[in-house]
Amino acid sequence: MNRPHESFDVPLYAKGKVGKMHFYIEEKLYQHGLSQGFVDVVKQAIKQKGYKTFDFYDYDIQQIGISKDGKLYLLDPECAKYKTIFHAIFDKVKHVIKKLK
Repeated sequence: MNRPHESFDVPLYAKGKVGKMHFYIEEKLYQHGLSQGFVDVVKQAIKQKGYKTFDFYDYDIQQIGISKDGKLYLLDPECAKYKTIFHAIFDKVKHVIKKLK
């Protein structure tokens, strides 16, 4: 993923690398009972964080999931991208500055 983990992304419990294989342990999400309205909620959350939706259309219910506590998440992190290359560079610089503090 070319951006930081955001609140609309599936929560990660652990991540790592074994040899050449990367792994992620994520919260189990469900997709039964989801409708168009839920897609709109996730798309709005992505836009509020300053990203654009990519390859994520109005009826793409398969791109979202709902947790046991009822929170909606984006399943495919590549569906939320930086608006421009400037936004990506600015975010990376901001992240480096935070690490230096």
